[in-house]
Amino acid sequence: MAEVNKGMNIIVLDACRDNPYGGGRIPWGLNRMQPPVGALIAFATAAGKTVPDSHGSGGGNSLYIKHLLNALADAEHQRIEDVFMQVRNSVNEDSNGTQAPWYQASFNRPFCFGGCQ
Repeated sequence: MAEVNKGMNIIVLDACRDNPYGGGRIPWGLNRMQPPVGALIAFATAAGKTVPDSHGSGGGNSLYIKHLLNALADAEHQRIEDVFMQVRNSVNEDSNGTQAPWYQASFNRPFCFGGCQ
């Protein structure tokens, strides 16, 4: 991404299931990462948390991806922060508060899907 960086990188991680190998040195869930300038890193749930397989939405997608796709379908001219906030709120509500997606961004200018108006 550093080689093709055009000032905006978006990384979406929907990898927050339990460690199938148990114990060991691999922590549960994912750890926070500091994005470089011009990047957004989005996680399906909070740092150090996991999401059970039962949080699937059917049809092969996770609950997080289901709500991300729904939000992106209506994202024209919306700021990226607002889209990911909508995803977070929808997933949190749909999971009865057991899954709280988060994102971290380090932008130096606004980004809107389809351009800002």
